[in-house]
Amino acid sequence: MEKKGFIKRQKNSRGITLIRSYRLFPILGQVAAGFPIDAQERHEGNLRLEALFDPEKCFVIRVKGQSMRDAGICEGDFAIVRQQNSVEHGDMAVIIINGCATIKQILFQNDKIILRAYNEAFEDIILEKGSENIISGKLVGIVRKL
Repeated sequence: MEKKGFIKRQKNSRGITLIRSYRLFPILGQVAAGFPIDAQERHEGNLRLEALFDPEKCFVIRVKGQSMRDAGICEGDFAIVRQQNSVEHGDMAVIIINGCATIKQILFQNDKIILRAYNEAFEDIILEKGSENIISGKLVGIVRKL
């Protein structure tokens, strides 16, 4: 447990210090998002966010604004972003433009980078390839508290 970073042993003592504490959420079965299915409570294991998102490679930012609402990304959501400096065509990512951060879908077209919003009230942002913009990382998850 010490190697995994959960505890630290105290020197010359049997004492330990708890470093990480995880709250496990029980997985109690399935729910339909279409036609209803039988409601049977079956414990299928436990979930902790660290099992889904690597805390060594990911960071969390809070979403502000409505430009991505039609992709299911709403104001107040927590965006889980895997830190990386490049993405594939079509990925959603956090990009820094002139010191300002935004989440958009990234599209590569000839010598242009198109940042596409998922809300028709917002226009595409078109950038030149090689311009001074920084990709902070790829969007890998959204957490929302209802």
